Amino acid sequence: MTPSTPSPPLPPQIAGRNPPKPCRTFEEGSFPDYILAVVEKEYGVKAAPTPVQAQAWPVALSGRDCINVAETGTTCRLPAALPPANPLHPV
Repeated sequence: MTPSTPSPPLPPQIAGRNPPKPCRTFEEGSFPDYILAVVEKEYGVKAAPTPVQAQAWPVALSGRDCINVAETGTTCRLPAALPPANPLHPV
């Protein structure tokens, strides 16, 4: 059996009326300073959200439904975890 070659990542597919623009940086996600400090410490100053994170956070923070499908190990759980940490997030 030969190992398969991984497929190249697909760009996010967005549906719905007037979807929010993606966050290009963690700062654009409007997260509290303590969250940004952890991201900077763990991933560096130039860290950027993955394509799934960039699109999912604005959708979640706007109170809209969002379905994320990503390959295992691609931090797909993080889009769901960070918006509730934002004090401006509607609960």
